[in-house]
Amino acid sequence: MTFAVVSASILVWAADPQRWDAVPFFGFVLCAVIGLVAAFASRTLGGRCAGWAAIAVWSGVAALTAVDTASVNPGDGGIPFWLTVTAAAMLVVAIGAPRRSRPDRVLGVVLAHVLAGIAAFAGLWAWVEGLIGSSPSRYLLSAQIGVYTLALVGAALMAPVRKWGYVIAALCTGTLGWWALLAANSVTTLEFFTGPPAAILFAIGLWRLEKRPNAGSWAALAAPILVGIGPSLLLALGDGEPARRVGVGAAAIAVIVAGLGRRWQAPLVLGSIALLVLTVNELTLVWDYIPVWIPPAIGGVVLIGAGATFEKRRRDLARIRQGLKAMR
Repeated sequence: MTFAVVSASILVWAADPQRWDAVPFFGFVLCAVIGLVAAFASRTLGGRCAGWAAIAVWSGVAALTAVDTASVNPGDGGIPFWLTVTAAAMLVVAIGAPRRSRPDRVLGVVLAHVLAGIAAFAGLWAWVEGLIGSSPSRYLLSAQIGVYTLALVGAALMAPVRKWGYVIAALCTGTLGWWALLAANSVTTLEFFTGPPAAILFAIGLWRLEKRPNAGSWAALAAPILVGIGPSLLLALGDGEPARRVGVGAAAIAVIVAGLGRRWQAPLVLGSIALLVLTVNELTLVWDYIPVWIPPAIGGVVLIGAGATFEKRRRDLARIRQGLKAMR
């Protein structure tokens, strides 16, 4: 039946291309629909797997056909977008539909990922061309990544097992979509790229700490702190923007205060390191304005004080070390 529909579509198309140029496209779409019916209705595992494969194959062929079809082609970037919508629907259906067996649904999920990857690669070219020409097509890549991110979120909600894999995948694709949107709008401020992913990671980390009292802060909070502060700290080194240096310092202090208040080891250590690096950087910037006798004088006072209270300083360091070990 599939080959009969395709053959009839090609024959009609060849007879009058200008009038019937969309018939092959709809013929291939019908083939994909037949594959969907087979994926659900077939009583054998091989039939259901063949149905999922047919959906992926005929959807891709329909997309290629639409490129040369004047009455269907939605323009630059439109075909990859609708192919991504198809992959997203395929993923949600494969995860959420009533399960007759697991292998065919796994095949459906894998093929949905492959189809979405092909569509993203195709949409990348339209995105680059849109950036160069400042055309509206530069927004379609972020839109198609956003659609698949929503599908991954839905899969995470519906999947009976391995939910965190879909959550991590949705976070990664959502970040890529956000970056593509910022690039399309010619945004160059680094914090707009790193801030939202860090905030989402931080919220997930807080949720994990609340749900799992035995979880450590390094596994839950180290990544968002590094993502949120690390790149900005690197740009703040040297004679960077004063506003960025002040912002990084304020963020480091806020992280340290949060670590002390909740007894979290990772925020305290990472915030202290960031603040120390920033302090050293600020000292190097004003080093030429400091009289030459002040650093040796300060160093001498510190050495004398440390020598006079050596045993007390050792006890203080041991107390700090034990306090750090007691934190989460």
